[in-house]
Amino acid sequence: MNKITVGIAGALAFVIANLAAAAGEEGNEPLTKSYPTRVFPMSEVGRDKTVEGLPRTRNLKRSTNQGFNDLRKFSALRIEPRIYPVFRLGSIEASVRQNAVVMLGKIAGANPAHAPWVVNHILPLLQDKDGHVRFNATEAVKKIVVMLGKIVDKNHDLATAGLRDDLVLRLRDQAADVRIEAAWALGKIVIANRDLATAELRDDLVLRLRDQAADVRRNAAWALGYVVEAKHDLATAGLRNALTPLLQDQYVGVRRNAAYALERVVNAHPEFATAGLRDDLTPLLQRDQDADVRREADGALRVIRAKRPDLFPENISSTIDRLIRDIETD
Repeated sequence: MNKITVGIAGALAFVIANLAAAAGEEGNEPLTKSYPTRVFPMSEVGRDKTVEGLPRTRNLKRSTNQGFNDLRKFSALRIEPRIYPVFRLGSIEASVRQNAVVMLGKIAGANPAHAPWVVNHILPLLQDKDGHVRFNATEAVKKIVVMLGKIVDKNHDLATAGLRDDLVLRLRDQAADVRIEAAWALGKIVIANRDLATAELRDDLVLRLRDQAADVRRNAAWALGYVVEAKHDLATAGLRNALTPLLQDQYVGVRRNAAYALERVVNAHPEFATAGLRDDLTPLLQRDQDADVRREADGALRVIRAKRPDLFPENISSTIDRLIRDIETD
């Protein structure tokens, strides 16, 4: 058996091993229990047109630098076209791996049902020895996460526990850009389906309040506000304590969203409002240069005063009233 035959046999073995995950036109199974799937029949691939956003066959071959001479020859195997770039991810040529990542990202964009499958294949490339490959992998995962958040925002029925759990894994991604978008997308999922707010999700987001990337902290605080709004029992003293230091964060967006989330915590459980929290919010009214931060602090203080009037003796109340009037005239 010559090397070419061995190579073809190995390729066919890989294809057959993936048949269960990439079924053809008949008897197609979902990629996971949480994601509906739509198959691109191989009979469509290779025609001189774009199918469901996928590029023409010749572009697929060019984008991966290598490829089969004619993808239609494999139509009898009933394999979806998303399988083909995966062959190239293991290439010894960095440019081939790089372009395969781009191609997989386009496939996910053409059919969001494939996005989790695509992400799982791209993730190992985040540690590729070639910088260009790592960059493309990071960008692809980030774009897919953004796409999922936007899809859920418009189609609430697509917010599922499986999608939530996949995005939680991205909160731990080594690429800050991916963590940023994952926190944002998780907030969108909770907005779409309140039942998906859980103590585990809350705790995963709380960990990101200490993230080195300011935008991750910002989006995590924002998402936590919606988690608490979805289920009031998820508001705890520990969450309040984790959010409070962010009121002094050097980044505007972090301070703003921390005040926003704290307002939701106090609204859910007034007993978590304290004189200390009141005193941490008041300086934002006095000194913060950002109007949005001042307004969010105002909102939080109004809730505290409504829920816990005992924390506002006359002297403090008159000072805050004056600061609020200044805000209203901004």
